[in-house]
Amino acid sequence: MAWKELLLLHDTEPEKQNMLGDGEPGDRGSLIRQVCEQFGQTVTEQKAEDAEPQAPVRCADGYVRRSPVQPYGTAEDFMRRRIRRIVTIVIIAGFAVLLVYALMRSGLLVFRLR
Repeated sequence: MAWKELLLLHDTEPEKQNMLGDGEPGDRGSLIRQVCEQFGQTVTEQKAEDAEPQAPVRCADGYVRRSPVQPYGTAEDFMRRRIRRIVTIVIIAGFAVLLVYALMRSGLLVFRLR
């Protein structure tokens, strides 16, 4: 195919994708909505009453964020578990060093350099 034909084919594909199964143009909605329609369930959309519509966020490369930023959460005892793990590793490493030192002092473990 020539380049012009490929470009024309490429330009008409979004129009075909926007057509619904019965020939109506439009947006099919989210995947959850499509699955619910297939199984005969209804979709309830929950919107915060006090939330104001925010302007879309544009990135440097031109990407427009359409979904809200997900909150980042950590467990309440995350730092406590992390500190406990670090302390445990330090204690085990100290015990290993003391064990090697004791074995060297007793003569059971000898390092000879030639």
